[in-house]
Amino acid sequence: MIDKYEAESFFSPVEKRFIDQHGAEQQEIISFSWGYEAYHVMLWALGYVKELGAPAELCNVGKDVGYLQQKDSFTDFLSDASLRNKSEILDEADLIYRYNWVCVDSRVNDKTPPAGLNGGVAYERHRALNWLICYLDQEWDDVRTDT
Repeated sequence: MIDKYEAESFFSPVEKRFIDQHGAEQQEIISFSWGYEAYHVMLWALGYVKELGAPAELCNVGKDVGYLQQKDSFTDFLSDASLRNKSEILDEADLIYRYNWVCVDSRVNDKTPPAGLNGGVAYERHRALNWLICYLDQEWDDVRTDT
């Protein structure tokens, strides 16, 4: 996919180090696999995913990767995208902030998050949406999820 999309320059410094290494540690692999949740948010912002819904379940990685696999090029992928308007993105960023706050509060107080919320999904969506709205103008590797 990196070659197909000529995506070498798309990766952050931390992502590039991960991709270039040989034999990553299991925990590092797990940490990077959470990136699919951020990718899911980007697909939503580009109109490929209809709605995000509550952060209760992991995204469907196979379906989400399929959006890239079905296209012939980055240009083709972008031409079929329809960027959501700013107010939709800001509304979703506000909502995920609140979802993530509930998850963090639940974790700090040694409780299960209500309504089946998944703290990992909430965190990754929060991070991705903060990047999209340029929260504190942070680079991808440094995006904070203050709650």
